[in-house]
Amino acid sequence: MLNEREKPHIPELKPCRYCGGNAEILKRRFSYFEPRPLIRCASCGITTREFETVEQAVEYWNK
Repeated sequence: MLNEREKPHIPELKPCRYCGGNAEILKRRFSYFEPRPLIRCASCGITTREFETVEQAVEYWNK
């Protein structure tokens, strides 16, 4: 188990630009590939594409 210092810093997600709802990070697995992160709005359901890293997904969402 990782302690607080070993956990990567994930920036806070901004609210959805379309509805203002809360966003969440999801990881989906398709076929034999490793799960890839994407961001989804919990209110309206809009999602980003999949990214290589959580940090890339968050950076895209927060633009």
